[in-house]
Amino acid sequence: MALEKTKTFAFDSSQQEWVIFNNNSTVMSKHHTTEEGEEEEGDRLRVATFNILHNNNSYFREYFLQSDKRNNNMLKIITSLSADVICLNEVTISTLRLILLHPIIQDKYFISDIPDSDETTVNRFIHEKCRFGNILLSRLPFINSFSYSFVETTCRRKVAFGLFSKFNEDVLVGGLHITAYENNQHIRKKQIEEILSVLHTSRVPDNIVLMGDFNFHSERENEYIEDDFIDLWKVTHPATSPSSMKSVMAMAYSYLPYLPYYYRYNDTEEDGYTFDSLTNTMIPFYIPLERRRMRLDRIIVHKHSKIARPIGVMHRFATDPVEPGR
Repeated sequence: MALEKTKTFAFDSSQQEWVIFNNNSTVMSKHHTTEEGEEEEGDRLRVATFNILHNNNSYFREYFLQSDKRNNNMLKIITSLSADVICLNEVTISTLRLILLHPIIQDKYFISDIPDSDETTVNRFIHEKCRFGNILLSRLPFINSFSYSFVETTCRRKVAFGLFSKFNEDVLVGGLHITAYENNQHIRKKQIEEILSVLHTSRVPDNIVLMGDFNFHSERENEYIEDDFIDLWKVTHPATSPSSMKSVMAMAYSYLPYLPYYYRYNDTEEDGYTFDSLTNTMIPFYIPLERRRMRLDRIIVHKHSKIARPIGVMHRFATDPVEPGR
């Protein structure tokens, strides 16, 4: 398998619609307007990743998950990040339409895909056999864009790639969502091997950033990437790596959901959980009796990258409840 060329899109205010981006000067100048305070971030590449949780739910689950409220809150969050590139996982057609209507998104961002019908998008990042997918939003204009479909997968969920220019260097950013569930470690390993092989054989720069929901259920799965990539959370939070006992206790707790609180393994903010049943009170509504705490998401940078090195400390966001008790 190889990278497949895709289209990208920008909002044309004169036509009041999203159009294929082809370096049109009017669209370019509109998206490069800067607000007060933005210039001081020009020496950084800011990226963010967010699994927004799809809204293809039954009526019963939707009653608890409140997707409309979550998506409205999601838009407030991502438009306040001032990130150069944002990866969104689990975007559905209806959520994508909502994103495309937001005035800040229209004014400031390019996007990797738009709806083609009620079931598919132009680049088929969302389609009939996989009703949610990965989307890239970027304040930087796309130089080029690609998709990649995993061979080893149960869902045809494509990786979204964007090639951008920063510091007079080309930077390739990939947004991905790897297979879930603890017993699918072997599939995740093969998918990582696939993507590394494709990048190695394709004509892409060494300045590579991969981000998204890797679904790594254990820190031990980091070994799939450590030969080629740097895990930015671990670099900026050295205390992340759990001891063997910590991993054992985490696994034991997931199978014994009614263990008292004081048996939960010791952890700190440094662990960077992005799936946390202890603090995210919404999780039990869609996974009953769930008790695990995991760092499922990653932002990783190629070891040979010339420019993509961490400046400052990596932070989590969207950690506050949309409503009390949810």
